[in-house]
Amino acid sequence: MSAEKTEKPTPKRLRDLRRKGQVARSREVISAALTIAFFTLFVVSLPGMIDQFEAMILLPVPFLEADLMSATQKILQPYVATLQRLLAPFVGIVLMVGVGANVIQIGPMFTPKALKPALNRLSPSENVKRIVSLRNLIELGKSIGKILVVGSVLLLNLREGLQALVWTSSCGISCLRGVTGNLLLGIAIYVGLTFLTVAIADFVFQRWHFSKTNMMSNNEVKREYKESNGDPLMIAKRKQLHMQLLAKGVIDQSRKATVLITNPTHVAVAIYYDWQHTPLPLISAIGTDLMARQMIDAAVATAVPVMRNIPLARALLKDGLVDEYIPSHLLEPIAEVLRALGKLATEAGGRSH
Repeated sequence: MSAEKTEKPTPKRLRDLRRKGQVARSREVISAALTIAFFTLFVVSLPGMIDQFEAMILLPVPFLEADLMSATQKILQPYVATLQRLLAPFVGIVLMVGVGANVIQIGPMFTPKALKPALNRLSPSENVKRIVSLRNLIELGKSIGKILVVGSVLLLNLREGLQALVWTSSCGISCLRGVTGNLLLGIAIYVGLTFLTVAIADFVFQRWHFSKTNMMSNNEVKREYKESNGDPLMIAKRKQLHMQLLAKGVIDQSRKATVLITNPTHVAVAIYYDWQHTPLPLISAIGTDLMARQMIDAAVATAVPVMRNIPLARALLKDGLVDEYIPSHLLEPIAEVLRALGKLATEAGGRSH
C-alpha cells in the first residue's frame, strides 16, 4: 500500500521537475496575452490599414487598359510590399508576446531532457490514456466554453451593428470606417475580457493542479532529506563528536591558561599571557553553562587561578574572540587582574621563604 501523499513538493523536487521541463504553466495566459495584443494592435492600426486597402483597391485602375502581363508585373510588387507592411507588426507582436507571456510565468528555461524522445509516447495504450485524461478533458471543456462565449459575443455585436453596416452603403468610406471601428472595438473588448477571465482562472488552477499532482509522502520527504543532507542520525553523531572535540580543546586551553575569569558558573573565559611569547593577553577559550563549569573544574584541578569578575566576564563574552588579543577597551581591567595575580604570587612566595 503506497503512503499517503500529504506534503507539498520540496524545493529540490520542484528543481528536479523543472530540469525535466515540468512546470506550472497555463496555455490560456499565452492565448489571452496574444489575443489582447492582437486585437489592440488591430484596432490601433485599423485607420492606416483601411488606407492601405483603399490604395490596393485603386492600384489597378491606371492599368485597366494595359495588357495582363504588363499590369500584373507593375501591380504585384506594390501588393506584396503592402502586405508585408500590414503583416509584419502582427508577426512581431505574436513572437514577442508569446515568448514574454511564457517567460513571465515560468522564467527563462531550457530543458534538453524535454527534447529527448520518450518511447512511452509511441505506445497506443499510453496515448489513449493521455487523450482521455482529466487534464485533456478540462482543456476540451475550456476550448468549447471559449468557442461558445466568443461565438455569442460575435453574434450579439454583429446583430447590433448589422443595420449600421447596411446604412454605410449610403454614406461612403468615411462612414464605414467609424462603424467598422466601433464594431471591432466592441468585439475586441468582450473577447479580450473573456480570454483574460479564463486565463486568470486557468493560471490559478494549473498552479494548484501542479502542486497537487506532485505532492510527496513523509517517507519521500525524509528520503530526499537524507539524499541531500545525509542521514539525520549520522548528522547528530558527527555533531556530537564535533562538540566532544571542541570541549576537549576548550578544557585543554583552560588547563594551560594564566587565569580563568568567571561569572561565576555560567561564563568562563580563559586568559593566556606570557610576556616572552605574547605582547598582549590572549583569549584562549570561552565557555558558557556546562562548558563553563567543565572549564572551572579543569582549571581548579591544575591549579590555574579562577577569578570571579561578573562585569569583566560578560564583557569578554560579548566583545572577545577566541585566539584573539583582548579588546583594547578591556586591556586595563585584564592588566589589573594580572597585577593582582602577580602580587598574590609574590606574597605567596614570600610566605614560603
